[in-house]
Amino acid sequence: MLEFELLSNDGDALIYEYYPEGDRGDPGRVRYEPKGQEFEIELLPKADEFRHYFFHLASRLRESAGEDLPADGMCAWY
Repeated sequence: MLEFELLSNDGDALIYEYYPEGDRGDPGRVRYEPKGQEFEIELLPKADEFRHYFFHLASRLRESAGEDLPADGMCAWY
């Protein structure tokens, strides 16, 4: 499970902070450019050493392409 929230949107790119297992003490930060569907990890949390949580966030944002991107949310899987 991960939680995420939008920190900024400059019109070209969005900056999201994400929290593996909801741990706000160890956040990750991702820059996402919707036009090219490009991601850049700006800060990788210790809990996401293998980028497992990042890939779930990227998938969630790609699924929202063409729609209003979420300002915050949660991803869960089993």
